[in-house]
Amino acid sequence: MIESAVQRRAGTRHVACAGLWTSAAILLTCALGVARAQGSPSGAVAARRLRGVTIASGKPLAGVNVFDVATLNGALSSETGSFVIVLDARETGRVRVAARKVGYKPLDTTLTSLTTLPDSIVLTLEQVRVLAPQHIQAGRFTAGVERTAALSPIEVMTTPGGGDVNSAVKTLPAVQNADEGTGLYVRGGDYTETKTFIDGAPMFTAYQFAAPTGSVAGTINPFLTDGIVFSAGGFGARWGDALSGIVDLQPQGRPQSTSVSVNATLLSVGAGASARLDHGFGASATIGFNDLSTLFAVNGNPRDYEPAPHGNTESAQAVWEFSQSGRVTVFGLRQQTAMGIAVQDPAFASTYRSTRRSDIVVASLHDTLGRWRPVLSLSTSGLTRGDSDVIYRTTSVLRMWQARAETEFAWSPRATMTAGVDLERLGAAYDAITPSAGYDPLPGAATTTRSFNRGAGRNGEYAQLDVWPLAPVNVVIGARSDRSGFATDRTVDPRISTAWHVSGPLTITGSVGRYHQVADPAFLDEARTSALPAIGAVMAIGGAQLGDGDQFARLELWRKRYDDLVALTRNFEAVRGLAGRASGFDLFARSPGPLRTRLRLTWSAAWARRTDPNTLVDAPAPFDVTHSITAVIERDWANGWHVGVAQRLATGRPFTDVAGATFDSTMQVFVPRYGVPNAERLPAYHRADIAVSHASALSGGRFLVIFGAVQNPLNNVNVYSYTWTSDYGTRLPVRSPINRTFFIGANLVQGKPQ
Repeated sequence: MIESAVQRRAGTRHVACAGLWTSAAILLTCALGVARAQGSPSGAVAARRLRGVTIASGKPLAGVNVFDVATLNGALSSETGSFVIVLDARETGRVRVAARKVGYKPLDTTLTSLTTLPDSIVLTLEQVRVLAPQHIQAGRFTAGVERTAALSPIEVMTTPGGGDVNSAVKTLPAVQNADEGTGLYVRGGDYTETKTFIDGAPMFTAYQFAAPTGSVAGTINPFLTDGIVFSAGGFGARWGDALSGIVDLQPQGRPQSTSVSVNATLLSVGAGASARLDHGFGASATIGFNDLSTLFAVNGNPRDYEPAPHGNTESAQAVWEFSQSGRVTVFGLRQQTAMGIAVQDPAFASTYRSTRRSDIVVASLHDTLGRWRPVLSLSTSGLTRGDSDVIYRTTSVLRMWQARAETEFAWSPRATMTAGVDLERLGAAYDAITPSAGYDPLPGAATTTRSFNRGAGRNGEYAQLDVWPLAPVNVVIGARSDRSGFATDRTVDPRISTAWHVSGPLTITGSVGRYHQVADPAFLDEARTSALPAIGAVMAIGGAQLGDGDQFARLELWRKRYDDLVALTRNFEAVRGLAGRASGFDLFARSPGPLRTRLRLTWSAAWARRTDPNTLVDAPAPFDVTHSITAVIERDWANGWHVGVAQRLATGRPFTDVAGATFDSTMQVFVPRYGVPNAERLPAYHRADIAVSHASALSGGRFLVIFGAVQNPLNNVNVYSYTWTSDYGTRLPVRSPINRTFFIGANLVQGKPQ
């Protein structure tokens, strides 16, 4: 679909735009040449302009793409619905004008006489009752401001038990609630198989705090984003180096106003500012400090932390809208965290300590030039992490640089071609001291020292065709190829996705594709090799959706097969060439409820099996959570109050039990004898959450939001794992870190008086 078309305008912005693209890549320079060739023709005949307004339900409609079908010259309608498009002066007959906007029926009209153009035309768009087929892709769930959204940023913040991107995504289908952390286990895959991107650039981590029990605090603030897309398989050829899912976060655009804000909660304080400047410029920045000590002091603490999780986060963004369709964005985010937690061990009580520093900077350029929609992006992402426990010590330093160039070409309103390339350089350094025997972590025990320091490049090329062979049928077919210095061979991944709007509210979807992901470089040293085969997966999805918008039900069936998996044994030895498979279904439903409530139900079922690295037998995967069910009910009041309640249920994770133990008199420790791999399961997981917020406008351009929550109000005890006494005679549960927790906070925004 044509996203927008350039409105030809003389003046300083046109000069700035031309100068910017003159120094761009050859591909984008060619695109600029095409756009210029479609500009106002030379000659004595002056270009003619068609003026008009777009409306829906009797009100002006902004953001509508209006264009001349023959030349694709066009413009986006303004906030008042008005638009002006340039008609080719050489046209003397009829002109077909089209209007397109996501969530509205396409509109085409024909002007029969160009000798006397009307002063203005009115284009009335009708909102669709079902999702357009191109916006229902298999395995794809969106979260943003579009009417097809599953979760908006406001919904992310008000999701009970959440408040951050990952915890809200965990309420969507295809995600297994393996624990109370923020790791995303998608459709039979490990959390490392789901990648997070910001403006299309990969980042290493989105977690604030990490512990053996999983993350205990939030991830990225959703209000740093302008839209969130979660894809659980079925994603297009643009996305590489990811097996199970992607979370793509789009930075905010130019601020709508100039303002400052302050916020304070039981675990954090922060401030932010944004400025809307002249000539298309805007900027924003935030800073925050967090410490869970006060939260634990108020609510109690089921686990012993020393110190409690704490850290700080800073972000900044600058935006330049140099034309109606072009913008340059620079976004930066840095997070630092540290914590210590008491660990119960069969042989020795200890404290696990973790520190982490992560950052990402992304600079991107997006524009639309006639039929072309080019994108340029440069980014760097880094992670420094240290972990220690008695004799266990690891440090890791990762730094990635990536450049991406992509262009979309609109052949017609029914066919769009996308092609791109991404170049990446990853440097990885690891130093580790681990027990030689995993069951003997006592001081003075034998240890193994490993060190790794190496860099390698990766290049990926991709192409994708998005076509509508028939009005109700959309087909997306593409392929990508990747070559990494950390992998043994180049990979080729064909992918296809289809959607068919059968009739009325029913749409059928399907996809099949191959995906590859480079194994973590940390495995290379343990495996005593310079490269490993890229981990591969083939995934097929089929589904149907009935309804749209605030009331719909969607069911998807899926199946996945893995090859060339790599995993660590209990003694930290890498085993490669492992296999895996998974299958399941996902049900997602939304509907208005009684008393003006909103209801949301997610049921994700998955059966995942993998080769156990310790025994090389086929066994349930460690994250094989067979059923995950989440129900959410929310209600808004006209006076600014919002209340939400969520209930989460999940079957327990599998684990390997200890069948017995023998005493090693030389090492003076008991040596466990393990049972059948992952034959036992933890107790079922169940937890409720309540969230309340109130928003109010105060005098002087101030805006206040007060919010509170009760996590786990019934104080259910969920078991994260088991440990054993030193002789392995008694099994002891390790409870999750979330007991009944009360939380309160406030955010005050001071806007610039108008």
